[in-house]
Amino acid sequence: MQKLVYWEIPSQDVNKDAAFFAELFGWRTEPSGEAYVSFHVDEGLGGGIQKVESPPDHGISVYIGVEDIPPTLAKAEALGAETLHPKTDIGEGWGYWADFRAPGGARIGLHAKR
Repeated sequence: MQKLVYWEIPSQDVNKDAAFFAELFGWRTEPSGEAYVSFHVDEGLGGGIQKVESPPDHGISVYIGVEDIPPTLAKAEALGAETLHPKTDIGEGWGYWADFRAPGGARIGLHAKR
């Protein structure tokens, strides 16, 4: 069974939201450029705050860990999903990501180490 490995909060002001969530929940934050802030929690699954230009059209994004992204996307498409972003290198040794829109409209991200 695949597991949830990461989640992201869309934000028009990542620094303001990073400070907000750090104060509210005690999350430790780590900037990664001007458009992204990772956060770490003592227990549970950390994630990130992703810069968006306009108000988010969706809520929190989730990422499911998979062994290999291309065959997972192919299977998702065969089941009626639409690939939004193909396998993409995250950089800095973080692995790869992709995402798709499920038949019912949900956006689901994928993450793989290779």
